[in-house]
Order: sequence, then structure tokens, then C-alpha cells
Amino acid sequence: MKPTFRSLALSAVLFAFAVSAQPIQAKSDAEQVAVSVGRLLEEGHYTHQPLNDEVSRKFLRTYLELLDFSHLFFTQQDVDMLSAKYATSLDDDVLLGNLKPAYEIYDLYTKHVDDRVAKIKAMLKEPVDFKNDGTIELSRQKASWPKDEADSDGIWRGRIASELLQEHLTEH
Repeated sequence: MKPTFRSLALSAVLFAFAVSAQPIQAKSDAEQVAVSVGRLLEEGHYTHQPLNDEVSRKFLRTYLELLDFSHLFFTQQDVDMLSAKYATSLDDDVLLGNLKPAYEIYDLYTKHVDDRVAKIKAMLKEPVDFKNDGTIELSRQKASWPKDEADSDGIWRGRIASELLQEHLTEH
């Protein structure tokens, strides 16, 4: 199967964003990588397909999926806010070597992870109700993002209850 422009473009830009989201010594090198990847996609690929707003939206969606593939840390509110801010500008940012969006998105993700760890520690101190009839979606890759923080808390509460119940059943 031949790689398509779309798969090559997404792979290359995701690579550039993933590399840029990590703390690095020479920021100018990462910026140059982003510019080179963008130019390569526009000029080096046989279709000479320009980076545009449609590709930019795909970059953003794919980057969010890369960071939070199980849809457990970002909420739909986050996705909407990031889309309003970056959905039509990531293509331009790549071509300009502007990695600020990648850093900001990554920082938001790590903040959500840290906040979630603190909330989980607090939840573990509370008694768990095993008598409700709730359901747990174990594989959330295709699930929608939690609509807000309260929805996310409910998902995590269910996951924790499920894990604790399985641990309890395994012990007996």
C-alpha cells in the first residue's frame, strides 16, 4: 500500500510537533525542523499539495489524539478552545517554525495529568460505592471527549471503582 500525501503529511508534522513538545536545548533547531518539514510536505511531495486550514485541523486533531488517545485528560471544552485558537493556524505555524502552539497544548495536557493525579489521590481517600449499576467504557479511543470537568470526574470515578473492584475480586 502506497503512503498517501495525507498520511505522510500527518506523520511528518506529528513528528515535528512531538519532538518540539519535549524540552530541548536548541529551540532554534526544533523550529528549523518544523519549517523544513512544512516545506518538504509542500514542495518535496509529488503532489505539491499546500498546507492549508483543512490540514491544520487534522494536525490539531491528530496531535490531541497522540497526547490523549484514551480521551481521559482533555475535555470537549478543551478541544473546542484549542480548535478555536489553533485549528486554522497550525499550518502557518509549521511553515514559520512557530512551535508555541505545540508547547502550549503539551503544557495544558501535562497540567491536566497533574490535576487528575491529585484528584485521584483524593478520590481514593473516599469510600467507593460498588452497589450502583454504572457501566465502564474500558477502551475509550473511539469515545467522545468528556464534555467538561464534571463529566471527566465521573468517568474517572467509574474507572477507579472498576479497578478497585477487580483488585478486591482477585484477592478473594
